[in-house]
Amino acid sequence: MTEHALQCAYIDEIRQIEHILIPHRQFQEVVQRLSHVHEFASGGAEPRHTLLVGESGSGKTWIARYMLTLMPPQNQDGISIKPVLLVSTPATPTLKTLAEAILFALGDPLAGYGTADNKRYRALSLIRSCRVEMII
Repeated sequence: MTEHALQCAYIDEIRQIEHILIPHRQFQEVVQRLSHVHEFASGGAEPRHTLLVGESGSGKTWIARYMLTLMPPQNQDGISIKPVLLVSTPATPTLKTLAEAILFALGDPLAGYGTADNKRYRALSLIRSCRVEMII
């Protein structure tokens, strides 16, 4: 095998390893906390806001994706149900760009069109109709 082929094989192995979830204690604690907050709100309490911060590469996206697996999207009678909505926030968010990001995550084909108020209204309407319970 050439050195280039060995390097490519090594990189492929690293990519595979990066997709292995290791649910260590801190990961489980965060998932449990988010699940508790969700259950609390689902039981009729005021929705809670939870701030999840960490260094780049610390696992925030892993947690978000894991929460999505716990409450996956479904189709019911032609309606797209998305209990967990993953939204990629803009680097410098404004009300308009955040509403656009939410519309994009909800699958709105016209996410980029409209005023800030129009996008906000559409996003809220879609959040309700898709039965979004948690936005990450």
